[in-house]
Amino acid sequence: EILAKRHETDGFDVFIQPDEACAAAASVETAAAESTQISVGTALLAKRDARIFASTSSWDKIGSLYAGQAVEAAGGIARAENYIMVPIKPKGAVELRYLEIAGGGSQEGPS
Repeated sequence: EILAKRHETDGFDVFIQPDEACAAAASVETAAAESTQISVGTALLAKRDARIFASTSSWDKIGSLYAGQAVEAAGGIARAENYIMVPIKPKGAVELRYLEIAGGGSQEGPS
């Protein structure tokens, strides 16, 4: 069985294994719960490498965020099309699925 997911390059990737789909669903639930806890000043960690966009509503890449890198939220979440975005300081925005609240997951707190 092939289950679909969106791919950041071409928009059409697929899950190879069913457990990938389960992990993605759990990640969505965790992200939804964390999104209510994100506000100005929330310490966040990148779960993996991600693009930094100019704003929550822009697709212009202005930088990169690397796995384990700490950032601070500049505000609460914002929806842009089908994406949940988090504005970050000093500028830009990152997709919520690439972030976790520092100290909230398996990661240690900010250094």
